[in-house]
Amino acid sequence: MNTTVESWGRRAAKNEALFREVNERIFSATEAFEAEGLEVLCECSNAECAETLHLSITEYRLIRARGNRFAVLAGHEDPTVESIVERNERFIVVEKIGESGDVARDLDPRG
Repeated sequence: MNTTVESWGRRAAKNEALFREVNERIFSATEAFEAEGLEVLCECSNAECAETLHLSITEYRLIRARGNRFAVLAGHEDPTVESIVERNERFIVVEKIGESGDVARDLDPRG
């Protein structure tokens, strides 16, 4: 495998894991208020992305059930390190693959 892609895959997974960690804090705060939905950061691999998306609590939990899945805005996916596993009118769910999937699972705060 191309080492440039592997290197990018590792960096991309770390960027997405950072956004996931921020969103976990947002989720915890939102859950405490028994809200029906939450605004979270796009979990794409672009470290400069500051866009948000709306998820229901159920959607968020389903995405978090797998340590290598992330919610991103359409067009923010990177097919070199992830595949699309779900799509709707508000966001898509990507699954990190290969080395980036391993890194994402290793950095999953939910274990």
